[in-house]
Amino acid sequence: MDDLLIPAFLQRPRGAQPIQLKLANLGRKRWSKLKTARPEGETWATAELRDVFLFDEAAPIGSGRRLVWVREGRRWCKLCSLDGSKAKIRMADWAIIARRKL
Repeated sequence: MDDLLIPAFLQRPRGAQPIQLKLANLGRKRWSKLKTARPEGETWATAELRDVFLFDEAAPIGSGRRLVWVREGRRWCKLCSLDGSKAKIRMADWAIIARRKL
C-alpha cells in the first residue's frame, strides 16, 4: 500500500474538512430533513412546495428530482429551489412538468 504514488492534487492532509456538497447531491433522507423555508418576497406568498422531476427546462435549478417552490401565474411559472436558485418558465412547459410521474 505504501508504494502507491498518489498525485499531489488528490492528496488531502489529515484533519482536513471535506467539501460541502450542494443540496442537489444529497440523498433522499437528508433532502427531506432540510428546512424548506419559503423564499422571501410578496411573489412567493402564494407559492406551494412541489416535488418535481426536471430535465433541462429550468437550467439554474438543475435536472433530476427536486423540491421546488412554485408560483403559477397566467403566462409564466416561477420556480425556486431550496438553495435559492430561481428560474422562470412558460406555463405550457410547467403543465408538462406537473403531469410527469415521479
